[in-house]
Amino acid sequence: MSRGPDAYRHGDFVIVPARIANLLRRHANLTDLRLRAKAFDPEFYDVLTALHRSALEWLGSEIGPDSAAHPEPATPLKEWYSSREAAGILRVGDRAVRKALELGRLEGQLIDGRWRIGREAIVNYQHALRKR
Repeated sequence: MSRGPDAYRHGDFVIVPARIANLLRRHANLTDLRLRAKAFDPEFYDVLTALHRSALEWLGSEIGPDSAAHPEPATPLKEWYSSREAAGILRVGDRAVRKALELGRLEGQLIDGRWRIGREAIVNYQHALRKR
């Protein structure tokens, strides 16, 4: 459940969680915008750089900034997971993962009849489950 837009507004400032900064970095092409902004607006560049750094720090952690509060078993990190592996990480059934993939709630790719889910997609879905 979302907190609503006003929860992120603080006077003239907007607080952007690192996970959201990462989604912006990935889906809104903020890296290119940040590099272009350097030439015409130093403050804009600094703000985008702060978002970029926050996103990279969040992405570098195994499950985002909540990793200390919710430790995962020590396993080597992989880039892609099967639906069964994702189900184990999310602590839900394999069918629940496949249904979330089919409904577009969990991002993944169907390759040769098998789902492949990126670590970042699992983390984002895990965060969404916690908000429910």
